[in-house]
Amino acid sequence: MATMLPLIMRFEENRGERGRKYSECACVGRNRPSARLTPPVDGHYNTGLNRTAAPMSANDNLLTVSVIGKPKGNVALELFKAIRERGGEVEDCRIAQIGDRLTANLLVSGNWSTLGRLETALPGIAEKLELQVRFERCEVRPVNPDFRPYAAEVIAPQDPNLLVNILEFFQHQDVEVVEISTQKYQSTYTGADMANVQMVLHVPVNQHPQALRESFMDLCDDLNADGMLDPIKT
Repeated sequence: MATMLPLIMRFEENRGERGRKYSECACVGRNRPSARLTPPVDGHYNTGLNRTAAPMSANDNLLTVSVIGKPKGNVALELFKAIRERGGEVEDCRIAQIGDRLTANLLVSGNWSTLGRLETALPGIAEKLELQVRFERCEVRPVNPDFRPYAAEVIAPQDPNLLVNILEFFQHQDVEVVEISTQKYQSTYTGADMANVQMVLHVPVNQHPQALRESFMDLCDDLNADGMLDPIKT
């Protein structure tokens, strides 16, 4: 037992030291502004910033940017760097590869001159990265308290009319489909050709949830599909 005590004490010391290092790194990560990082010095990252990220203010303007092109280098990094170097902030972002093309949709905030500098720079950035780019000033997404958010998912055998049938159903229910993501795949276990559809919906607050859910499940039965319809709680 006497020989075990020094080992236990050293173990506790090492574990405490690791805990302190982890806590320090976690604090640095939480407080660090969005920016390019330089290699760590003495275990800590140096942001090297001359400006600090700030929350979007009521005076900020918005610019929506849509990009499509072949993946070349790190397109996302180049776009984000270009935005930050001109003082802009990315408020919302969707990036995905569709076929052999990379698509990106970004919502950027900043004052009038910041977005003006970005608008001037975007054509050159697009040419450098061999991208097609469109951009346009826009407004904040309006709030709509008359609707509540729901998530829907459908897993069904592949059918060319699947999306049309689903969207027509929600249209007849006065439900807005605000986001949609689809993917076709072949089942690993059986080889069956399947499709997965995921949606974000805006359901009228006066719509009876159980009645909508039952109608949705009837649709899934007609499509030989499995479905899920649940409220988004966040």
